[in-house]
Amino acid sequence: MDNVFKEFISLYFVFMLVIIQLGIFIAAKLSGWSFLATKYLDRDSSYITYRRFQSMRMGWCNYSACMSFAVAPEGLHMKIFFLFSAGHPPLLIPWKAFKHVNKSRWRFFLGHTFIIDDEGKGIKLRLPEGVSNDILTQGDVISYSN
Repeated sequence: MDNVFKEFISLYFVFMLVIIQLGIFIAAKLSGWSFLATKYLDRDSSYITYRRFQSMRMGWCNYSACMSFAVAPEGLHMKIFFLFSAGHPPLLIPWKAFKHVNKSRWRFFLGHTFIIDDEGKGIKLRLPEGVSNDILTQGDVISYSN
C-alpha cells in the first residue's frame, strides 16, 4: 500500500508539472509573446545587466515578479524567470516598435502603457515605472494617440 501511494504521488507531481508548463506555454501564445518572438527573438543577451523580478502585463496575461528587463541602445531586452519560460524565449524589442500610450496606476504601482506595433498588430504592454522611465529617456519612443 505504501509503494502504491508513493507511485501515485510521484505520478501526480509529474502530471501537475506538465499541466502547469502547458498552461504557461498557452499563455505565451495568447498574450502575444509568441508573436513578438517571431519578430524580436533575442539571440544573445548574456552580457546584459537586468532589472530582475519585475512585473508586467502583456495582453491579458500578468507576469508578476518573474520578469527581467534591460534597457539598451538597441531596444528593450525581456526575459522571464526560467521556471516559467516554456514558450517564452528572450526578446529584444527595438525602440522603433514602441509607442507610448499613457501613464497609469497598476495595482498599487505607477506604470506606463505601451503598444508594440508591428505590422498593424498592436500588443499592449504595461510596464513598471522604473523600466518605463528608462524606456522614455531613450528618446526614440513616440506617443500614441487613437
